[in-house]
Amino acid sequence: MNSKKNKNTSALMFVIPFVLWLLLTGAMLYLNYAFTRHRINENYRKADFVLAGKLKETFPELSDEEIVRAIGYRDDGKDTAEDAEAFASQGKELLSVYGYDEEYESDAVKQILKKSSAVSFAILFFGLAGLSLIFYLRFKRRTEEIDEITGYVRRLNEKNYDLMLADNTEEGLSLLRNEVYKTTVMLREIAENKTEETKRLSASMEDISHQLRTPLASMSIMIDNICDDPDMPAELRNDFLHDISGQVNWISELVNSLLKLAKFDAGTIVMKQEEVDAGTLLADAAKRLEILMDVRDVHVEWEGGKMPAPGEIVFAGDYKWQLEAVSNIMKNCAEHSPAGSALHLSAEQNSIYTKLVVRDEGEGIGKEDLRHIFERFYKAKNARPESIGIGLSLAKSIVEAGHGYITVDSEEGKGSTFEIKYMK
Repeated sequence: MNSKKNKNTSALMFVIPFVLWLLLTGAMLYLNYAFTRHRINENYRKADFVLAGKLKETFPELSDEEIVRAIGYRDDGKDTAEDAEAFASQGKELLSVYGYDEEYESDAVKQILKKSSAVSFAILFFGLAGLSLIFYLRFKRRTEEIDEITGYVRRLNEKNYDLMLADNTEEGLSLLRNEVYKTTVMLREIAENKTEETKRLSASMEDISHQLRTPLASMSIMIDNICDDPDMPAELRNDFLHDISGQVNWISELVNSLLKLAKFDAGTIVMKQEEVDAGTLLADAAKRLEILMDVRDVHVEWEGGKMPAPGEIVFAGDYKWQLEAVSNIMKNCAEHSPAGSALHLSAEQNSIYTKLVVRDEGEGIGKEDLRHIFERFYKAKNARPESIGIGLSLAKSIVEAGHGYITVDSEEGKGSTFEIKYMK
């Protein structure tokens, strides 16, 4: 719609002066015609006046009525058309003797027509010249704008992305220049994002390779020891096998997390919009971590002393994926909580969002680590040796895909508080 409107505006900017110039030329030609007609009539009236005076003086016996009829031939009903034709024939025959034939033309009329023709020619000449000037200026302006856009595109190709605002109008080529700018900037951003994505992919591959290198090397050494020593004591062999099993489980967990992140990056995850009970979600996440919390001697406490009643606090989301996100956050908190401490859970809602809170009594996160805590493969200075560095990043991706966002507030020695807000 805007494009059509701009085209109409651009056309009007050319048509209006063109039409006005045509109207002005036509008006001048009409005025010249009216002036010429007035001069010819004036000349004939003057000739009639002179003739009337001459007849009055030369032929005093003629009455005024006869003089008027003689010079002007008024149709007063006294003469018929045949009489008028007869008078014209007699007069023509009489005057032709003195050179007044059909080719005779009055000098005064000649002068009037000559001047009128000159004026008409001048009007037409300047009219055509004006129209030509309009076309020329329009063409020159278009050529300059096209050259300007060509230079502008050349500068954009040279990575000079300055936006030209000096002539930022609603006129067609100005809009074209703006569209070229937006398209170029968009392509530049795509190229830069592609470069950044390539860098991130390369860094991720390096991180994954680093993550896998150590357990694979360890397993290779233990398997070689088992194979090279058939007389290895059963107890030592079982220790090696137990360590290998742990390493395999660790690699399996890493691969599963990477596959989940890859699905989010590829946009293949479709989040359901079902009713999720916030209290049940927190309770189920804690239940999934019962073994870990028993080993760590960490227990769950509900803010206010009790879990929210079923149906009391709900939000729209994908239960399975949000359970994954909340479980990863709780797991991180439990792993950094001292024995005998508690994980504090709470949920609340208002007209804008539903908020879930997980708070631990652990060692906290340093300021230099806090801003990186949700980055992939990032390990804070107090991270466990077996940590993958991917759980919180996965949790953030899941929450954001469910139209929510996650924040963390922490102070070293006083624990950390994770808040998840699902917007309504």
